[in-house]
Amino acid sequence: MKGGNFESDNEEEEKMIALGQHGQTSSSTPYPLSPPPISDNGCQMTPLAIAAAPIRSNENTSLDMPSSNNQRKKTRRGCSEEVLRSIRRDARRNAIHDLPPPHSTGESTLTKLRRKMCQYFFRHWQTYFSQQQRQIRGTNLRHYCQKHFWCDVVAGLTVGVMVVPQGMSYAKLAGLPVQYGLYGALFPVWAYAVFGSSRQLAVGPVAIVSLMLESGLSRIVGASDNDANSALYENLAIQTSLLVAITYILLGLFRLGFVTVFLSHAVTSGFTTGASVIIGCSQLKYILGYDVPRSDVLHEMIKNFINGIGEFNYKTFLMGGSSLVVLVVLKYLGRRYPNKEWIRATGPLFVSSLSILVTYLGDLSEKGLPIVGTIPRGFPSCTAKSWFPLTHFGDLIGPALGIAVVGFMESIAVAKQLASRHKYDLDSSTELIGLGMANLAGAIFQSYPVTGSLSRSAVNDDAGAKSRVSGIVTATLVGLVLLFLTSVFFYMPLSVLAAIVISGVSALFDYGEAIYLWSVHKFDFFVWCAAFLGTMFLGVEIGLAIAVVLSLGIVLFESAYPHTAVLGRLLGTSTYRSVQQYPDVTERYDGIVIVRVDAPLFFANAQHVREKMWEYVDKEEERFHPQQQRGAGGATGLNVDASSTEREHEEKIDDFEDNQDPLVPVQGRRRCRSDITTQPSFSDATNSSDCERKIQFIILDLSPVARIDTTALHILSDMNDSFIARDVTMCLSNPTKIVMQRLIASGLDKDIGRGNIFVDTHYAVESCLEKLAQSSVSGEIFQGERDGLSSTSSSIEPVDVDGNYHLLL
Repeated sequence: MKGGNFESDNEEEEKMIALGQHGQTSSSTPYPLSPPPISDNGCQMTPLAIAAAPIRSNENTSLDMPSSNNQRKKTRRGCSEEVLRSIRRDARRNAIHDLPPPHSTGESTLTKLRRKMCQYFFRHWQTYFSQQQRQIRGTNLRHYCQKHFWCDVVAGLTVGVMVVPQGMSYAKLAGLPVQYGLYGALFPVWAYAVFGSSRQLAVGPVAIVSLMLESGLSRIVGASDNDANSALYENLAIQTSLLVAITYILLGLFRLGFVTVFLSHAVTSGFTTGASVIIGCSQLKYILGYDVPRSDVLHEMIKNFINGIGEFNYKTFLMGGSSLVVLVVLKYLGRRYPNKEWIRATGPLFVSSLSILVTYLGDLSEKGLPIVGTIPRGFPSCTAKSWFPLTHFGDLIGPALGIAVVGFMESIAVAKQLASRHKYDLDSSTELIGLGMANLAGAIFQSYPVTGSLSRSAVNDDAGAKSRVSGIVTATLVGLVLLFLTSVFFYMPLSVLAAIVISGVSALFDYGEAIYLWSVHKFDFFVWCAAFLGTMFLGVEIGLAIAVVLSLGIVLFESAYPHTAVLGRLLGTSTYRSVQQYPDVTERYDGIVIVRVDAPLFFANAQHVREKMWEYVDKEEERFHPQQQRGAGGATGLNVDASSTEREHEEKIDDFEDNQDPLVPVQGRRRCRSDITTQPSFSDATNSSDCERKIQFIILDLSPVARIDTTALHILSDMNDSFIARDVTMCLSNPTKIVMQRLIASGLDKDIGRGNIFVDTHYAVESCLEKLAQSSVSGEIFQGERDGLSSTSSSIEPVDVDGNYHLLL
């Protein structure tokens, strides 16, 4: 009906229709908003029929937008009183929620569960492999070779020259020989290229995983450096890679990747920032040139560095410090000049080559400069035989799970960002399978756990990678280095490897996120600080535990204390919003409380919802308790500002209608029924009973409630009984299909009354206002006045519609 035009000779009827069109309940009587119209054959039209029917208009009707306020008012004329009554009658008849029939499919609960599990797990993979098969068949190799192959080759070579020195540095950080870093960039990268889903993700050794591995294994093996402990350490690193692979594959097969997203961004950012500080400090001993006892807490590291300052080696400091300065400058130039991004990617290779050349020509290794030494030539050996027995399984499961969670979060974050940039879909379950197969290949061929690298993935994308072929090129280059160029890295200074690590982890120091959280959300900022400080001063493992506990605590808190709001009607609409969010453009009604719960109702939050509802009821009764004089407007439930005249209030309505942005508030206050300026006269009995200001209806908006469990049903039943004992009627509006089925199955729909379950909040409010009006007049029904209508008459005869008296304007 919003598109139709009406004509009327009666000025009062014109204003009534105008207000009715926009839901302007600005006076004392209830009415429906744009209810279902009548079809050509006189039948009432259902919502589906309304949607399918064309908009009807009179001869002078124009579908163009009115150019002025006067023209807009003219488009609201021309509906006969008989049609209006029929529309309202049809709206009230259809206001009750359409209850679904009893759900009976003939399936047992076990059969239904088995069918859903089959759809969730197996059909997903069947669909995925079918899509992959079609994609492979539809691939045009000739087009790829002409357009994208050389882009992937260039990107793969660029990442390859970056990963060789980085891999050796990260292996040293993990407490392993440097060749383990090269092994981690060989077979795992080939495996990910086959099973992974991201086209630009660069997989291999990363700093945070290396630190977590070193922290976990050092606690098992101890600080001794003998050959037996070194062999045990390397064997445990391979077994950890196996456990990480199994974790990834199981999570991927059963599509349980969502369990890794319980760490909020604030928590992970605080943890990685604290870990970057620990990583950087752990590499300072190679730059300062003297050994210190191992520690993973900041204050102990600082104490150890101060105690050993007498062993300071200026040669390693000059080599490492100058290398770090060069790396920082090259990274800055790469960011400053986007067309010179290759400078940033080749920085580690340039510094490594230059330092090797200087060390070799100056014979610095003989003058006290620590170097890498011999690197075994050739591909890694098969280490599958070292998987068993898992004698330290209980000690390894903790570090393995931590590495799996943190590694996947780092990987999936950059992978989704790259997928969004290149506009292709990324499946997290497939990504888990890809990372699991990469770590499984590492466990077979002498590598420690790997994951997606943030810095190398960014370089790979900037270099123009179009597919996972770039990863194959990177792994091939690393293989060539292992076959022919290991002797070149014999003279690589350890201080340069440390400088590469410090330069790499500097990107993890996300202080900008802390500033952002402080300005946007103070609570998230304190969570970030807790994870950051816990990681630095209590250790990496305890810091990760703190991060997990904080994230789960946030989830539990948000679940147990969902947001609830008291609603009011936005002026000029039939939309109900929070009165705190829109305090100046919402209406509230005496005797009625409208509450919305913005979460599913279950055992954890049902008690809180009950407490909030009683709190809202008590506050409303306290708000209306003062003994103020009130007339007919109070009988029907609407309030208008006492300082406003009818003319001023009409101007507020026009201002609101003229405002095309509904979020811009108009000049007006929340209107209260007790302040009506023009009131029809009521009997003294009516006035005295009305002054009690008692809440008679509470409407629970269930539109955001997707599900409800039995505990919540019991609490709703108790609430309904308590409300009935206080002569308060509880109404439900817009319950979902699942909620409605649970209400029917529990019999709660009958206890509440199906006449108190509505398809829309506005219909529920209208019904409650009608009942308030009929009960307050005690057999004599008066018609209240709507804003903008004549106030000369204090009472208007009611209209009989189907034997029921309704207040028509």
